[in-house]
Amino acid sequence: MKKHDEQYVPLREAFASNLRAIKLWRKLVPGLFASILCYKALQAVAPYATVYFAARLLDELAGRRDAAILMRWVLITLCTEAVLAVLTAFTKRWYNMRMGEDVTYQKYSRLFVDKRLSMDFGDADGSYAQDLDSQINQNANWGMWGLLHTVYDVEALASGLFQLLGAAALCFSLFTLPVPEGSALSWVNHPLFLAGAVIVILSSAFIAPMLSSASQSIWARFSKTATFGNRIFSFCFNFGTEPKRASDARIYRQDIYCSGAYREDTAFSTRGAMFKLAKKGRYGLIEALSGAPFDVRFISFEDILADAHVLDGIDVLINVGDGDTAHTGGAYWENPAVTAAVRGFIARGGGFIGVGQPSGHAWQGHYFQLAGALGVEKETGFTLGYDKYNWEEHRDHFI
Repeated sequence: MKKHDEQYVPLREAFASNLRAIKLWRKLVPGLFASILCYKALQAVAPYATVYFAARLLDELAGRRDAAILMRWVLITLCTEAVLAVLTAFTKRWYNMRMGEDVTYQKYSRLFVDKRLSMDFGDADGSYAQDLDSQINQNANWGMWGLLHTVYDVEALASGLFQLLGAAALCFSLFTLPVPEGSALSWVNHPLFLAGAVIVILSSAFIAPMLSSASQSIWARFSKTATFGNRIFSFCFNFGTEPKRASDARIYRQDIYCSGAYREDTAFSTRGAMFKLAKKGRYGLIEALSGAPFDVRFISFEDILADAHVLDGIDVLINVGDGDTAHTGGAYWENPAVTAAVRGFIARGGGFIGVGQPSGHAWQGHYFQLAGALGVEKETGFTLGYDKYNWEEHRDHFI
């Protein structure tokens, strides 16, 4: 292979790499590309078919208004729409079965597992193979490059190609019909109008991929910088939450290295872009409380288990975060002492503010363990039969 600029991949090499990726995907997921082509073809044709038959109906209504011809076009339209709807639903189901995220990712992972198992242990565990594996994962996580990107490229190509063919067929079949002379739109009969329409369609078809290619080239240009930043982020961001790294951190003083990533002028600091993005969500409430004119206490679930009266003297209790996380409690809600303490606090008049999925943990038929106090429950399939069956109103009843 000839050496070339790392920011530029020759067309022949790119074509060969994508062709190899397509062959790998055909072995991994048989019928994947067939389902993509069929679904995208029907998805592109259906709107144009509707426009075409609707235009023929309007043309007949504006002209002779022959009842037999109108009936024929109505029946053709209904039958065509019905057939296209059934075929689209079938191909969509086929497409989802082949293109589902769980299916493609599992097959994608299986490819690398089989490759590692086929290698000698020394080679698979060597620094060269581990570094290649790390680069593949970083490129896939950062910009969706690699094998998965090939699938999305084929999907986008099929969608654009069939839309272009559908638009061309519509133009040369419907828009070439002559407009009656004397009409205000008779100027569209001029050949220059048709030529202009073709130029616009072809221009949009070529300009869109050119702009997309230009944007993708920017991603590729900064790929090394981005993956390097991703490695720093992966190493430093969870530095304080991995006890197994404690010994290495003390011996090699990794804390000095990681502390630099949290300076005020970096993206990971409390003034950086990552934290500012998080502050726009539900966790921004916690950050806002730090500067609020209230006496704020941070209480853990272990504190509640250690002291049943820890909530005494508190006016408002706040539970913020996603379900089954350390923020909202997770498995702590299985302990009756926790639920009794919080429910008792609310029953005594204490305020409770829940943001996100407060007390979210699947246990004892409930997802929100404070569903009774919150007045809401998440539907997880266990409460589908809950309904009111007596709809007759009794105005004389005391309830």
